[in-house]
Amino acid sequence: FAFGEINYRPHKSLYFAAGNGQRFIGDGYRSILQSDNGVVSPFMQVTYTVNQKLKIHHYRNKLTNLVRRPQSATVEALYETKLGSINYISYQATTKWNIALFEGTVYGQGDSLNRERVSTLYYNPIPVLGALLADPKKANSIIGLQSSYHLTKAHIYGQWAVNPHTKGMGGQLGVRYYPLTGAHFLQLQLELNYTGNLYNASHPRLSYSQSNLPMGHIKGNNIQEIVVKGSYEFKRIYAELKEIFYHYKDYDAFSHLPVLMESNAQNGFQVHSSIEIGYRFNPSINFSAFIGYANNYVNVSATPYFSNTLQVGIRTGLINSYRDF
Repeated sequence: FAFGEINYRPHKSLYFAAGNGQRFIGDGYRSILQSDNGVVSPFMQVTYTVNQKLKIHHYRNKLTNLVRRPQSATVEALYETKLGSINYISYQATTKWNIALFEGTVYGQGDSLNRERVSTLYYNPIPVLGALLADPKKANSIIGLQSSYHLTKAHIYGQWAVNPHTKGMGGQLGVRYYPLTGAHFLQLQLELNYTGNLYNASHPRLSYSQSNLPMGHIKGNNIQEIVVKGSYEFKRIYAELKEIFYHYKDYDAFSHLPVLMESNAQNGFQVHSSIEIGYRFNPSINFSAFIGYANNYVNVSATPYFSNTLQVGIRTGLINSYRDF
């Protein structure tokens, strides 16, 4: 795939961006509102800074369901499309406390046989309004709140989300702790994530997804997750330990797909453990050389299984690539 974007700031209070990419909204390791896990897509973004406390973000992108249209004038049949709309207001209540209101809506453009004009609510800039007024047969929405509070050596953050159409809910609570700063930098992180039937829609073609991958939490619906991370850095040499625990209760990895599939509900747990050591050549884009080891243990059936992975390489942080799920 190809990705890239153009950024333009004609005034200190106005910012434009457009291209082929993705966005992450949140302060945590995961996001249940808008994650950068999904495949890149064409987008346009406008951010307006009202004052030092208030910012308004509008984000529009073209989404894809990996379902072929049966009729096409091209050599390969095209995939179904849908449109994504995000309206996001961030308010810096104090120098330490930030709170934000989020609305993410997927609007349909018909199905594999018929193309339809997108709802006029797609162009609406006011958060929550589209989620409340849109026809659930033609749109699917998530309404969310996000908040963070910064202490001297800690950063506390959280998210809460609800789907007004399916009544599904999700939440996040996390903390980063910085016992050492400066030349010797140490960060410890604990994060809890939960999603119910959050990303589904009354019509599966309108699920909160891009190219069949969830746009929110990387696992999709019905998960409970605990993330524990610790990282230490000195003179660009770093080491990172990570432990992730998933609890599954009636978890279905296919529930967010654009076509109905036989239920594959899973119950059990999964543990992902990893360690990585490396050197950062360029911290601004996280250009690094690294060596890492990961162990993944899954117990959701009568026969548990595990995998071991050894990685050596170089990479940048221009886009994230998650392998801990």
